[in-house]
Amino acid sequence: MLSAGLVIGMMIIPYVSSLSEDAMRAVPAHLREGSYATGATRLQTALRVVLPASISGISAAYILGISRAVGETMIVAIAAGGQPNLTFNPM
Repeated sequence: MLSAGLVIGMMIIPYVSSLSEDAMRAVPAHLREGSYATGATRLQTALRVVLPASISGISAAYILGISRAVGETMIVAIAAGGQPNLTFNPM
């Protein structure tokens, strides 16, 4: 179950990053332009304007990714013939 969890964990990284990127691109351009107009750099705009405006989409991406990883790990565990017992021991 540990190996299946690691593989699924690596597989959801593009999923989470794609959803997070979509959430950040959905921030209106006038918010960015207003930040640039006040003299902010690109980094300051990204950290102080875009990130707070898209935090709900980013958190939703992480929740979807974690739920997908847990669900697919359980499917692999059941298909392998093991009983899906959730414990704190990763082995």
